Amino acid sequence: MLNGSEYFMCNLSVITVNFNNSNGLKKTIESVLSQKLILQDSVEYLIIDGGSSDDSVEVIKEFSNRTDLHLRITDWISEKDKGIYNAMNKGIGMSHGKYVIFMNSGDVFYSENILESVLKKIENAGNSILYGDTFYDKPDNQGSFWYLPDELTLNYLCEYGICHQSTFIPLKLLKKNLYDESLFIAADLKFNIQSYLSGIAFEKMNIVVSSLDMTGISNTNIERSAKERELIVSSLVPLGIINEMKKNKEETLSIWINYYKSLIRNRTCYTMALFMIKIVNKIGKIFHFLHD
Repeated sequence: MLNGSEYFMCNLSVITVNFNNSNGLKKTIESVLSQKLILQDSVEYLIIDGGSSDDSVEVIKEFSNRTDLHLRITDWISEKDKGIYNAMNKGIGMSHGKYVIFMNSGDVFYSENILESVLKKIENAGNSILYGDTFYDKPDNQGSFWYLPDELTLNYLCEYGICHQSTFIPLKLLKKNLYDESLFIAADLKFNIQSYLSGIAFEKMNIVVSSLDMTGISNTNIERSAKERELIVSSLVPLGIINEMKKNKEETLSIWINYYKSLIRNRTCYTMALFMIKIVNKIGKIFHFLHD
């Protein structure tokens, strides 16, 4: 670990949060440290481990001594935390970059050139939140891409959200509005909706930023994720706007369900299609809940 005198200002902080996922952590660290950059000091890499009892700390130490990769681990801690968002907030407190991205254990960048592309955009981004597209990685090689719209609407943000592994957020904004640690899965959604409603600009980058581990917490706790989304949307979005969004809900949900059913009939992305139908149906329940 580094001491205070070794810290430096940089353009981007990459933060990995981990707990007892040494295999996923190794994959993520390799992906981050393999990023090809013209100026290596423009990026810092921080790892926040929750006091893991597996081999996670050994993995961190091993990579800390590696000299054959493009980047290095700037700083890391391993101590008990109060959950994933408490750990993410710790990472924010340790960050020195103009922008921050969370690439948690098991997730990887889609290619070795992602950060160099993003750094060019950060130079002129102002205080905008930058977001890109995502690849959903599946063990059976039936992955698929999630392409986000060029312009985010409140409707889209509430229904689908955006992937934090493909989102770059100004550090000043994060420090002003830390993640809600009372939430288990969807505090990043709450942060994004609050930012949108406060007038923060969201700017699309036409690149696939990350490859998402589908065994992550938000993908294996669908019921709890949907419940938290209900509470967040109902507490933040005015009822009049919710009613406007609900007008086109039934038609939109029907289109999506029919699309994914067609994938099942054609045996295309079968597992992913089943998963997405569950998600779409959950979204429908959310808006029924809000309306009732």
